[in-house]
Amino acid sequence: MSRTESLDKFVGLATLTILLVATVSMLVSVIFSPNIKNTNKSNELQIAHKQFYIEKEVETMEILKQEYLTNNSLNKYEKRIILNYIHQFDPNPKYREWAKQEMENL
Repeated sequence: MSRTESLDKFVGLATLTILLVATVSMLVSVIFSPNIKNTNKSNELQIAHKQFYIEKEVETMEILKQEYLTNNSLNKYEKRIILNYIHQFDPNPKYREWAKQEMENL
């Protein structure tokens, strides 16, 4: 076997190897890229859900505060439940402290 024949075989093997690596890398990127997109959509969905629940929590707190302040027919137990909920879960520290003070005054 001459040097040119062995060089031709080497170049042919190198070319085949490069083509094989390129094909495998393209397949891997095609197979796994939808998962990356789904992961991003999943993260966006989780963030949207958290934002939704935070908004609902704030609405609930406002309703409870209004109920506590305007409904004179609440008994002491019902007032304590509302104040305890506000004290534990209200995102605003000012209202949590207010609820704590109100509970102490009951």
